[in-house]
Amino acid sequence: MATKWVIVADASRARIFETRALGRGLREIEDLVNPNGRARSSDLLADSGGRTYAHPGARGQGKTEPRSDPVEHEVELFAKRLADRIEQGRVERRFERLCFVAPPRFLGLLREKCSRETAKLVEFELAKDLSQLDPAAIDTHLRNDRP
Repeated sequence: MATKWVIVADASRARIFETRALGRGLREIEDLVNPNGRARSSDLLADSGGRTYAHPGARGQGKTEPRSDPVEHEVELFAKRLADRIEQGRVERRFERLCFVAPPRFLGLLREKCSRETAKLVEFELAKDLSQLDPAAIDTHLRNDRP
């Protein structure tokens, strides 16, 4: 029977489980965290006075809005880090099949960041946030929500 990795993630946490069959028990093998995934944009951008500044020659010379949301940037970096970890597992032949469980937005980011080779191994996706549940509850969802 083939080994499956079940990736249960959200913007701030990703857990990697191993199983032989969905709905038959999960064994957690890794837990990755991204504390900036739940931060506020202003906390990631601000100086001690809570202001952000453009460089001196910039038009308007003063307070400015960021070009992109820094929290979203951190979440994208986390999705890339997770995709790289999954890729490493694929190269090391630690699994034959994959399952992704994540809220819709993060699930889309994870799909985007995975290599084509890794994407071919995904057999099941569940667009739900189950990252805070215990392994038995996650396993129950996999058993009940699988088509």
